[in-house]
This record gives sequence, C-alpha cells and structure tokens, in this order.
Amino acid sequence: MRKMFLSEVQTELDKCNVTNEVFTEEEISNLPEPVQRYFRYCGYIGKEKMTNARFVWDDYLREHQDAAVEYGNLKAKLAERFPNDIEAYMNGKNPFIKELEQKEIKWYRGNSK
Repeated sequence: MRKMFLSEVQTELDKCNVTNEVFTEEEISNLPEPVQRYFRYCGYIGKEKMTNARFVWDDYLREHQDAAVEYGNLKAKLAERFPNDIEAYMNGKNPFIKELEQKEIKWYRGNSK
C-alpha cells in the first residue's frame, strides 16, 4: 500500500511545472509575522520557490525514538533558557535540526523505494 501511494505521489510530482522564481520579502509581507520569521530563519528569501515538499519529520521521529527524546529535551532546555526570546530559541534548535534533516533524507530515500 505504501509503495503504491509513493508511486502515485511521484506521478503527480512529475506533472508539476517548475519555475525559477525566487522568494522575496514583498511576497511574504502579507503573511503572519511568525510565518515571515520562519521563512527568513529557514533562508528562503532570495532562494528558488519550492514547488512541493515532502514532510518526513514525524515519520522519522516515530521510527527513531532516541532522536525524538533528544529533540524534546533540547526544546525543553531552550524554552527554559529563552522563555521570552523566540529567535534565540529557534537559533538554539537550528544545529540539531540541520543534522537531523540530513539523517532524515538518507532514511527517507532508503525507505521510499
């Protein structure tokens, strides 16, 4: 069932029309401030617009409980350390998330075939 689903998703993704447009500050100016901060934090401004995304974060964390516990502990420590500074909280998570993203990609590619 999963392989059939992934095959159908890939078929639909192959139909996408990819452009070379980039995200601009002007385009996100009407979004809620937290979303704007997220786009800036992730480095999307000035980068090519995405046409699709695959979210495997939850699947990965369900399969890797040790990573889920470590991530939860990190978030708790950062929330305690930076209760009124969302930027510092997000910056504190960044190295862990970047490392985990690389592991997720490898895991996803190994499990989606």
